[in-house]
Amino acid sequence: MNAADPQKVAEVEAKLKRKANVEEDDLRFVMATPQGRRVLWRVLCNTGMRRSSYTGNSETYFREGERNVGLRLQQDIERIAFDEYLLMLKEARSHESA
Repeated sequence: MNAADPQKVAEVEAKLKRKANVEEDDLRFVMATPQGRRVLWRVLCNTGMRRSSYTGNSETYFREGERNVGLRLQQDIERIAFDEYLLMLKEARSHESA
């Protein structure tokens, strides 16, 4: 891409915007179903985002990477589908207590 060409810059920006919209729509779609919320809850839990990642050795770096993925996913879910995120939390809590 030629960054000096305003038309090319606009085309790239439009393409990136379309891609972001598709990704947001995909996340909304998944969060709209109980099955999707359960899957994403398991993914979030498996990233260890709610536990300390410190181990005292190099495993800490690995755990921090996992945790970062979880935090970024949670941030996206909260931004794009906040009401469904709250529902997911309620469902997870009721499932854990059952």
